[in-house]
Amino acid sequence: MTWRPLGVLVLVATSLTAAPSLPSGARVWADEPAVEWVQTSDDSVVEAKTYDAVLENAPPVISSETSAGPFQSVVAGEGFNAFSLPSYGDYTIKLVASVDGDIEIYRTKLQQMANEVNAHNGLSLVVAAGQVAAPASPNSLTAPVGEIRVMVSLTSPCGALSGGKLGCGGTSSSVVVEGVTRFASGVVWLSPTLSSVCQQPVVNHEVGHALGLDHFDDLYLGLPQVMKSTTSCSFSALRAGDLNGMRWLVQPTPVNDSVASAVDVCGDSTLPASTWFATKEASEPAHAGAGPRRSVWYRYQPVTGQGGATATIATVNDGVDDFDTVLAVYRGTMFTSVVPVTSNDNFSGLLSQVSFIIDETQTYWIAVDGVGFARGETDVVFDVPPAPPPTTNSLVS
Repeated sequence: MTWRPLGVLVLVATSLTAAPSLPSGARVWADEPAVEWVQTSDDSVVEAKTYDAVLENAPPVISSETSAGPFQSVVAGEGFNAFSLPSYGDYTIKLVASVDGDIEIYRTKLQQMANEVNAHNGLSLVVAAGQVAAPASPNSLTAPVGEIRVMVSLTSPCGALSGGKLGCGGTSSSVVVEGVTRFASGVVWLSPTLSSVCQQPVVNHEVGHALGLDHFDDLYLGLPQVMKSTTSCSFSALRAGDLNGMRWLVQPTPVNDSVASAVDVCGDSTLPASTWFATKEASEPAHAGAGPRRSVWYRYQPVTGQGGATATIATVNDGVDDFDTVLAVYRGTMFTSVVPVTSNDNFSGLLSQVSFIIDETQTYWIAVDGVGFARGETDVVFDVPPAPPPTTNSLVS
């Protein structure tokens, strides 16, 4: 993994009035608490406190040619660049009431991007119904954890959105999840002068910045990517490198993210389960009719003598990142010939519990998932019968 400077950083303390270079007809905005932005490229920003989190968590960068400060773009390869922090992973996109243009024309564009992202493992995007109120000043637009807010505006922390500047996007908060600091929310400003042919590619590009992706100007698999720093608006769909970057943002996945890497259950035990950045498998069934979405897996192989007894598996809250769990049990060989055994949601509140009669000739696969967009941490209690003691034969002379 190598590092590449972004270029000179600009710290922008947003003023309470529109920039003097605004087009004719621009307004002066009402006073409200200013938001500080660090400008990371012509069309991307990061909120100043989140910038500080980057400084605290990003590896040091040494360049013999230029010094662009510690906020760098990590070249992770495979057709994308991403800023130093990974991503929160799940976002609700909310449209912001906009006086400079009709934000509703972007609803289908945002949904199209969400559909493309959600078709691949990693990030999950949901476009919310309705609109939220605009801030008094566009430069003060922020978003709470787990949200991306999008508005049409003549102004932005990237400058006036007119002429050749089509939009601005960036990250606006960070959180610590399982010891890792991650970008956690984002904001997007779109030019009211965008042509219809440019709306989709610009939406995809600026939301990419809001998620934590930087520009990537090289060809990947012989093609330019949506995250290229310039666009001719000749294509709009996310390309392979863009999607690779979005998967990278939600790494690392749990060690037991797939059936093939299921954690073995050895007798009565309590094992942790974290579904924060787990993914679903292409052939994975819905568990208890919910999902699949972010499942982790366990494997139980009965031993001789346990057949006919009852196994009980339950999730247990530990008070840290509790979530609405789903349990499902399958038997058979991986996903080549598995048979559902039992499943449960809402055994008690957020908790799930299943029981089944053991067939010692089978291998059991246990999935822990969440309802809807729920994810977090839980303990999984496996109550299985003890293995019978070994038989000993005495020799009598």
